[in-house]
Amino acid sequence: MDKEEFKFPDEKETEVKVNASDETEVEIALSAMMAQAAAQVNAQAAQQAAMMQAQQQMQDPVVQMQQAELQLRAQELALKEKQLAVDATAKADRQALEEERVKGDLQLRAMKVASDIERDKAKMQADNERDGVKLGVEIAKARAEDARQQKERNIR
Repeated sequence: MDKEEFKFPDEKETEVKVNASDETEVEIALSAMMAQAAAQVNAQAAQQAAMMQAQQQMQDPVVQMQQAELQLRAQELALKEKQLAVDATAKADRQALEEERVKGDLQLRAMKVASDIERDKAKMQADNERDGVKLGVEIAKARAEDARQQKERNIR
């Protein structure tokens, strides 16, 4: 059995040792290695072709316009999102302000009602006192009249 060495140029140099006793075995081994190398070359070529196609598409004015349009739409969406956030904050602020206004109005009304109650109480008390004084004056007048009439009866 003779040993023969085969080397394939590659990104990394590959060294393959084949134990072959005749030319047929060498040819079979060589064919297998060449098939493997061809598959690698095809894969690299396909990858390069895809990269070139992507680069060409990026240079295509239509693709560039589409990319610009997509960027513009993304910016518009971001702007809308920010505007919605601002609007939500403003709405929350307005709602908080309205709640404070309503609270203040309720407190003011409660103070007015309490004031009205106190005023009404004071008026009622003043009216009662005035009515009491009037009654006292009438009673005093009636007693004075009774006393005068009694004196007149006693004098006659």
